[in-house]
Amino acid sequence: LAAPKYEYKNYTIPAGIENIAEGAFATIESLESLVITSDVKNIFKYAFKNCPNLTSVILPTSEILIEEAAFEGCQKLTTIENMDSLTYFAPYVFANTAITNVSIDNAVIAEGAFSNITRLDTVTIGANTEIGKYAFANNSNLVNVTINTNEIGAYAFENCTKLQSLD
Repeated sequence: LAAPKYEYKNYTIPAGIENIAEGAFATIESLESLVITSDVKNIFKYAFKNCPNLTSVILPTSEILIEEAAFEGCQKLTTIENMDSLTYFAPYVFANTAITNVSIDNAVIAEGAFSNITRLDTVTIGANTEIGKYAFANNSNLVNVTINTNEIGAYAFENCTKLQSLD
């Protein structure tokens, strides 16, 4: 599906595509915004890893599985629409991005899913959510966390040095 020399800029996954292969768009510099259509059911690991200019992603509101590190290292990625439709956040799926706030309810957050995000400052976790180990580790600007769950993995907030509120 991906062609490294193509100028993607604002790209919409074409209708009829159900799977985005492992590493399919990894490291593509021209990709700036992405719309993932409702036909997509699976985004395999590393699919968009290290896309240096990707700033926004619109996910479908339908069920979708996003695998390990699919968006890891997209250091300009600030906006992910429809994140609340996800029920599973794979290991390191959004690690090393530029997300500023996260609000999750009724989901599983795997190891390191939101780790190493220097701009993340607010996290809200609703009921029936499982937080895996190191899920939010090394977020140097994380200040406020609201949690309404009892399932918190080891070191989930390790090295969050500015954390002031854990409610």
